[in-house]
Amino acid sequence: MVADDEFEVGSTAAQPATDPRRRRARAGGAVPWLVTALVLALAGVALAPPRGLPTNAHQPGAVGVLALDASQPPEEVWRVSVGGWQGSMTPLTIVDEVAVITTGEEAIGLSVHSGETLWSVPLGAATCTVHEALTCVERASGTSSSILRIDVATGEEHRLDLPRTIAAIDAGSDMVALAQLDGEWMLQRVTSGGELRWAVSMKDLAVAPSGIQIGGTVLTALGNKIYATFQGTALVVEARSGAPLDEPASAVIPTAYGYVRLSAPDGPTTLLDRDGTVLQENFVVAPDDDPASPDVLVRNDTSIAIERGGEVVWQTDPNDWVMARVDGALVTAREGSGGDTTVSGYDVATGNQLWSSTGSVGARLAAGSVVLFSGAGETLTAVEARTGETLWSIGTQPILDYGATADGIIVHLGSELVRLSWPR
Repeated sequence: MVADDEFEVGSTAAQPATDPRRRRARAGGAVPWLVTALVLALAGVALAPPRGLPTNAHQPGAVGVLALDASQPPEEVWRVSVGGWQGSMTPLTIVDEVAVITTGEEAIGLSVHSGETLWSVPLGAATCTVHEALTCVERASGTSSSILRIDVATGEEHRLDLPRTIAAIDAGSDMVALAQLDGEWMLQRVTSGGELRWAVSMKDLAVAPSGIQIGGTVLTALGNKIYATFQGTALVVEARSGAPLDEPASAVIPTAYGYVRLSAPDGPTTLLDRDGTVLQENFVVAPDDDPASPDVLVRNDTSIAIERGGEVVWQTDPNDWVMARVDGALVTAREGSGGDTTVSGYDVATGNQLWSSTGSVGARLAAGSVVLFSGAGETLTAVEARTGETLWSIGTQPILDYGATADGIIVHLGSELVRLSWPR
C-alpha cells in the first residue's frame, strides 16, 4: 500500500480527510452514468454505473457492495491514457479479463491485469452495446448504416450493412437489431451474413405507452430473452424465435452487480442475473449489504418504509432520497434550496438519526462499512456509514464510470483509466 501522500489519481496527490460536507460533490452533468441513474430514479432506484456482469469483488448476498477493506485508500495498480474523451457512447465494461471502453473515436480493449491495450478499433458516429461481444451501429449519411461486431477477447471485427438501423446487440453468432423497414420500426434477428431469421413490429407488439420514461433506445439480452425499449414503448421477445412473451412491459438496465428490470405501470423493480434469474424481488436501493434483512425496505409513493414482520417500523421523509443501506445504516440525501444537500445516516432498525452533514453528493458504491462517494472535484471519498466520519479522500477528477475487478475497481477519469485495488 502506498502512503497517502504518494497516492495520485487524476495527477493530484491524495488529500487529507476533512468534514464530509467539504469532500462530497454533486455528480452533476459531468458524470455520464447519471443518465442511467435518472432513468432508474423513475422507479425509485439509485444505482452505480451500468455495464456487464463479470466475476469480481462484489460481496455475495449483497447488492453493489465490494468485499474489500476500504478503510484505507486504494493502491494504484496501473494508469493508461485512452485519448481525448468526447462522451463515451458505451460505459466502461469488464468482460472476463478485458476492460472495454469506447470514446468518441475508437473502441479499446485493455488487459484488466496490466492495462495493456489488446486491441483498438476506429469508430464512426456509433451507438454501442456490450453483451458477449461489443456491437456498434455506425451511421453514415441518409439511410446508410452498418453493424460492427467486435470480439472482446481478440478484437476481431465483423461488419454487416443494414440500412436504417439505430441499435443492435449480439445474440450468439447472430445480431438483433432495431431498424426501420418499409416505414415501420422492426426488431429483427439476422445472421452474420445478413440473412433474416425473424422480425417483429414494435408498433404491433410493443406496449405503448410503456410507462417507463427512457430516452433513446435500450436493447438487452438475458438468457433467451431480448428486451427492447424505444420511443416510450417496451417489448420482450424470445431470442430464438422472436415470439412475443407474455410479460409486463419492462426495460432492463445492466449494472455492475446485475440487471435491473423496470416494470410498468407501477410494477416492481427486480434485480436479475445475466441468465434472467431473479436475484432480488422488489429491488429498492443499491448499495445494500443486507437485502435479506428482516428489516425490509418497501417503496411507496413518496418514501421508503422499513417493515418488520409486515408492520411498518418507520419510514423516510418524503423529501429524502435513499442512497444506500450499509452496516445497519440507511444513508439518505435531501436537496436544499441553495444547491447544498443534507446527507444523513439513520439506524435501519430504529429510525434514529446517527449523523448528518451538509454538502453535496455524487455517485457512490460501498465496501465493508464504508460508502464511497465520487463527484465534481473529487475522485473518491470514503465515509463511515454509521458515523459519517470521512476516512480519506483522493484525487480531484470525478469518476465518469467504473468496473469491478477481483480486488477493486477500474475507474474512468475522462482521458485515463486507472485500476485501484484494496486488501480483501
